[in-house]
Amino acid sequence: MLTANPVGAGLVLGLCEDYQEAETTRQDIQKDMEHARRANVEMIRFALAWDGSHLGPGKFDWSFWDTFFEVAAGEYDMKLVPYLGYTPRWASAKPGDDYWRHPPALMDYYREFVEEAVQRYGDDVYAWELWNEPDSDHYWRGSSEQFSELLKTGHKAIRKYNESVPILLGGLTDTGGEFLERLFREHEADEYVDVVNYHSYLETWNPDPLENLPDYLDWITGIIDDHGSGQDLWMLEVGYSDYRENATVSEVYRARWEHEHTPEYQAEHFLRTMALSAADGRVNKLGWYRINDLPYDEPVIGDFYNNRHLGIVDREGAAKPVKNQIKLWQDLFAAAKPHQQTGEIEVEFYPEKELEVVKRVLELPEQRTAIFLWIPNRRQPSTGGEELDRDSRRADVMIKLPRGQKVVKTREELEFIVYPEVGDKTKISTHLSSPTTAWFILE
Repeated sequence: MLTANPVGAGLVLGLCEDYQEAETTRQDIQKDMEHARRANVEMIRFALAWDGSHLGPGKFDWSFWDTFFEVAAGEYDMKLVPYLGYTPRWASAKPGDDYWRHPPALMDYYREFVEEAVQRYGDDVYAWELWNEPDSDHYWRGSSEQFSELLKTGHKAIRKYNESVPILLGGLTDTGGEFLERLFREHEADEYVDVVNYHSYLETWNPDPLENLPDYLDWITGIIDDHGSGQDLWMLEVGYSDYRENATVSEVYRARWEHEHTPEYQAEHFLRTMALSAADGRVNKLGWYRINDLPYDEPVIGDFYNNRHLGIVDREGAAKPVKNQIKLWQDLFAAAKPHQQTGEIEVEFYPEKELEVVKRVLELPEQRTAIFLWIPNRRQPSTGGEELDRDSRRADVMIKLPRGQKVVKTREELEFIVYPEVGDKTKISTHLSSPTTAWFILE
């Protein structure tokens, strides 16, 4: 339905953030946009709160969002992707304590909100997203049929004023494939969205290893192929927390290694996520969640601790290592695409029987190639206790390249040896230590 990224463009990277309208100042918004700009990021995904701006039929308070768009779009020229939820108490079919999770009593209430938002801010919006994580009862307590009606309503309201802006299905959790299949197969809701948005928190709220990400993408793209109509796949909410208490991270994930869920490893997890996603080629846009760590007195939905430790900036406003990693990716790899001759680059490692080394190869502009190598986190069983192991896993790696290629840039702390050319291959050896992610740029 949508065209892929322009020729020469790679995986587009954005940042995600949510705002408390009453507490957030213009200066707070400017700080966030400045963090994004300094990381060379130009896309922001955020919640444009229905329950905070629609006060009743025909009554709106746009004061905060006017300021937000003035700063984010006007001052910083960001590509903005607002998601439109959640239900105000007055409009809810069940106006109890969790009113915002329920469908509106009348879909016309949602239509009015979406139409007003599109008329007011449409010129500054890159894409519109309808709701967030509707497959989770944290955010949606209606049926898939009711959500299909909400999609239909939102689609019609947006298309009334803009026939081409991308419309996203509210981002699904990483277990949301069954909900997606019901929407598309049973309710034919694929006609209301151009993009399927898919979230991923592997090794935080999903116990599977990060390297399983392509399997999840197989699942989602398979549903699109079977029941959709050519929707693009975006991942505008991906994250990894730097919180753990001993080995406990969340209800479903326990760490094994001392390096896991630290600020330093959060940066490694980001880099590996980007290498996996860019090499896969099926994801057009990825949004890292989030900009700010949250203070402990700010309310959150769901997990009390991990939700406060996802940012690229800590609670004191200092940049965490992941922010620098984001800038590095944008500076060096933003245009990376899947490499078409991956088999030309061979990797051998020792001790081969004890370890797996993950390899991803990317094509860069100007006939350059990037190689990423790492020892995956969760290939061995956890000890099961609260004690964490020091990760001493190491591998000697031999990389065989097509003759004539040379290393022009690599990770600063990475040492390597280039051997004299023999036959049709150039050989490079290096020592790979977990949890470091090694990378080389070749030409």
